Amino acid sequence: MESRVRFYYSDGRQEEIDASNLQLSCPCARCQGKEKKELGVPLSVSMVGRYAFKIAFSKGCSQGIYPL
Repeated sequence: MESRVRFYYSDGRQEEIDASNLQLSCPCARCQGKEKKELGVPLSVSMVGRYAFKIAFSKGCSQGIYPL
């Protein structure tokens, strides 16, 4: 079963993204080169200023910043 992250925007839009695709695109050294089976599930999502968000995953990553 795939884990998904749903975003709700202030203008009413919604977007749902496969969590493993988010972690696969993480720029940190811990996530680079991992295979899908090695990835965790999202534990929390927080805003970074007004331009990005950060996700903490169950398998150790919380360093990647994802632009909006």
